[in-house]
Amino acid sequence: MPYNRTQSLVVSDSALYPLEDPDVKALKPAERDALRENFRLELNGKVLIDEKAYAFESDASQILIGASLFGSLASGAFTGRIINVERLSIPRSMILPWGWHAEIRLRFPVAKIGATEPLASLRSGGAVRVCSVTYLSQEKAMISISGVAGTTAQSAEVHFDPSSEHVIELAPGQVPGDPSGMEVGCFFDGTRVIGRSLRPTAAPTEIWSGINRADIPGAGTRFTGPLIDPRAIALATQPAAPEIFGAEHILLKFPDKKTGRREPVLTTGTTGAGDFIYVIYLDEHHIRFGHDHWGGAGVLSEPITIDYSRPHEVWIRSGALYPPARNDSFWKTLSPIERLKRLTGVDVIFDGETVLSSTIAPYPTSPSETQVGKNAIGGSTCDPEFSGAVEFAERAGTLLPTDR
Repeated sequence: MPYNRTQSLVVSDSALYPLEDPDVKALKPAERDALRENFRLELNGKVLIDEKAYAFESDASQILIGASLFGSLASGAFTGRIINVERLSIPRSMILPWGWHAEIRLRFPVAKIGATEPLASLRSGGAVRVCSVTYLSQEKAMISISGVAGTTAQSAEVHFDPSSEHVIELAPGQVPGDPSGMEVGCFFDGTRVIGRSLRPTAAPTEIWSGINRADIPGAGTRFTGPLIDPRAIALATQPAAPEIFGAEHILLKFPDKKTGRREPVLTTGTTGAGDFIYVIYLDEHHIRFGHDHWGGAGVLSEPITIDYSRPHEVWIRSGALYPPARNDSFWKTLSPIERLKRLTGVDVIFDGETVLSSTIAPYPTSPSETQVGKNAIGGSTCDPEFSGAVEFAERAGTLLPTDR
């Protein structure tokens, strides 16, 4: 390290995210826990320490820069010169449901000419990408999408005002012919600057704002602007009001260490006249889905390889989730043949692949008799409740993943 140059040090630990802080309270539990369970130290854009660790709880008056009032591991004061101290934006994480995009509001930093900083890291299945910005001048920049293998897509120059907010929209899509591949389209202030329109990725996309989570070379380590605020946005084709009929679309994280247990994913109907879509935890790497029809036969999927640490997407098409075919206000966009296909049997689609198809006709069900992650009607096939995390659930109307 050259001692005669200005250095940049970034420290993140649990003491900097107190539980009573309004911004910390606003985080989802998983986001909050990830920040508070980790100690991370970066020097000049290089990560030197990244470990699971807790710090003692501290209030603002107990957080000192360049000084130590106690302890034996360091002297009482830093003898160099501290040029600037600032609190950075809190890194955020979220999971995009199938077909959704990420919208990131941000303000760029000043005096960063020549630097490259990450705007977001994205992961879908085994594919990882980082969106970064390179500052060409005080008002010009270039956006890049980089992969682990060194592939990079770059925008033309974009103009920005560091005193104003700008909007980056990221649209992950599946590479044609490669279900495990991912491309990311990028819009800057409403104009597409990278990529093309693609079918959404089969597996859900995880997003981390403001950090290079994949350690992709050349993409920088952390965004240092005063604002970076991401949110998930639905496709324009999705209805403004929630649907009450149609396939159930669920985004969830399965619990680990549940080998041998059976837990409900979707329950329809009433006691004595219900249907259950449930998951069986076979071992640390495999699950099965099942359909149980109260008082009748059942169907099981083949074993499915799974990564428990990542979110997964489940679509359940069941005749119990649709209204009678005479309801023309709902069925008007579908042909009689399509109506019949949706009203009969059950299909389970897992991360884009149909893993279970049952020809058993489910019991008729009203919307109020449909439960995600619960078995409240007393079925003996599975436990009373799903013990993982349901990140998102919606009724998809007349649409299925193959329709979009």
